[in-house]
Amino acid sequence: MELEQVQRRLAALQCPICHKSDFAVHPRAEQGFAEALHTVRCLGCNYTFKLSIPTRPVSQTDPDTANWLAGLPCPLCEEVGVRLEFRCTPYVRESVLFVTCTSCHHPFTEKAPMEAYE
Repeated sequence: MELEQVQRRLAALQCPICHKSDFAVHPRAEQGFAEALHTVRCLGCNYTFKLSIPTRPVSQTDPDTANWLAGLPCPLCEEVGVRLEFRCTPYVRESVLFVTCTSCHHPFTEKAPMEAYE
């Protein structure tokens, strides 16, 4: 996924500090085993948080999360199954997943407790 697309999709998110939806994604990423980690900065208050873009299929690196994503229903077509585009952690105990329906290709967000990734 291109950073311009990520930037556009982040508009669906509100900053937990100032509640604005204007973010900048740093183009340089730290390369992890299965993800590229970017830093996101709120342009309203300079709050920063991490954003992760998978570089390998989630089914290979985190089967539990892959199974959970496979059971998520789309809010538009109600079909089950989504593809993880990226996730971010703007909150201390909650992660926001940006996903796309595998049936109708509708993009939407899903909140997940951090325990799902430990």
